[in-house]
Amino acid sequence: MFRKKLGENSGMFFAYGTPSRLCFWMKNTYIPLDIAFLDERFTIVKITTMEPLTLASHCADNVRYALEVNRGWLRAHNVEEGASVTLRKKIHWGWFLRLSS
Repeated sequence: MFRKKLGENSGMFFAYGTPSRLCFWMKNTYIPLDIAFLDERFTIVKITTMEPLTLASHCADNVRYALEVNRGWLRAHNVEEGASVTLRKKIHWGWFLRLSS
C-alpha cells in the first residue's frame, strides 16, 4: 500500500501457510499492477489486472502464494497461467524468483 512506483523488474511476493482463498485490493496503491496467484506447487493458476486506488477484490481459491508486478510485465515476458515459479535463493530482503512458462 501507498506505493507510487515499482522497479521495472521488481514485485511483491506473498506467502501464506496453507492453501486457501486469497483476496487482494488496491486501496492506497497508486500504480496499476498485475497479480499472479500460485498453488502450493508454485504453478500460476490465475492472473488478473488490478486498478489503482480501488476496493475491487481480486481473489483466487486454493492458492498459497501471490506475486504482484507492474501491469503488463507478465505478458511482456510471456508468463501465463500454468507457468511455474522457482524460488532461486533467499536474499536479505526477500526471494529471488524465476518465472518460466
